[in-house]
Amino acid sequence: MNNKILVVAAHPDDEVLGCGGTIAKLIKDGFEVCALILGEGITSRDKRRNIKSKIKDVHSLREQAKKANNVLGVKDIFFDKFPDNRFDTVALLDIIKAIERVIAKVKPDIIYTHHRNDLNIDHRITYNAVLTACRPVKGQTVKEIYSFEIPSSTEWNYPCSFNPTLIEDIADTINTKIEAFKYYKTELRNFPHPRSEEVIKIIAKRWGSIARLNYAEVFEVVRVIKTTKIMLNLVSEKDCRDLWLWRNHPDVRKGCFRNECIDWQGHKQWFYSKIKNKNIRIYIASKGKDKIGVIRFRKLKDFVKVSVNLNPESFGKGLGTNIIRLGTEKILEDKKFHKPIIAEIRLDNIISQKAFYKAGYKHVKTLRDKVIYQK
Repeated sequence: MNNKILVVAAHPDDEVLGCGGTIAKLIKDGFEVCALILGEGITSRDKRRNIKSKIKDVHSLREQAKKANNVLGVKDIFFDKFPDNRFDTVALLDIIKAIERVIAKVKPDIIYTHHRNDLNIDHRITYNAVLTACRPVKGQTVKEIYSFEIPSSTEWNYPCSFNPTLIEDIADTINTKIEAFKYYKTELRNFPHPRSEEVIKIIAKRWGSIARLNYAEVFEVVRVIKTTKIMLNLVSEKDCRDLWLWRNHPDVRKGCFRNECIDWQGHKQWFYSKIKNKNIRIYIASKGKDKIGVIRFRKLKDFVKVSVNLNPESFGKGLGTNIIRLGTEKILEDKKFHKPIIAEIRLDNIISQKAFYKAGYKHVKTLRDKVIYQK
């Protein structure tokens, strides 16, 4: 499951107005949500920008943002200080870099941000910066991007081109959204302004009505990248022969401490003894219908020992790191295995060393014939 979300907003309050009900709902469902607010959000109300004279106001607005996001359940909130309603006076690359820094830290799977055709210039630039920061290059974690609407910006542009294709039921969290927005005392307006409590509810009712819901938030789907996920399941008897064939492949044996071939009867005896052992967990990794590897954990007195083998057909695809990461996450869910996890790797097996390192393991020791990595 894609369970890390980053909301990228131009100004304090946009994150609540745009998707407050949705992220409150998703947090209840187990998602982890962080927010990035790019602009200081205050200085455009003066004839000329004088950030020094507005330090107290900026600090106050950030405190309001922290309290509002705390109501929603947001884990972390990041602030930058780009000039309010003057993003077009800043190099776009600077905004992109600011977003990339937070993406590198949070590693989100999903991003919610502004619509490309909002009336507000900062919103439009934020959208463009997000798209650039989320280019689908190697190592990019973001697989889904959604645009939200902001009352008094999205609908005030002409022609209005916001065409939502995703509807989120927020009947259970509309009041949470309202309570969060109330902390933005400098942003809350009186009815019939679009940023009044009454109109926020009216908008949610309106969008809900098109899907026979009481309240809803809506989004344009900007990008969704669907990949075949790696699944881990405990090995069964039907996996016995595959593990034997993989282990005896010449390229696999090169990375083993014992690199001789294993006979079939000896392997079967080993296999059935291990799957019955309560101190051992062996998981088969699959991608779609294809078996791609196996990861084994053995609980000892002071630590848990891990080893991994790939299906030779999966070599060179970067799957080893993912299997190690997923397997480690899975084994740590079992309280019986809550001990340091140790990987012993041959000194010359550089590929496996890199795979464990990328999966979050740290090099702790180098011996005569092996290196030790620990999680």
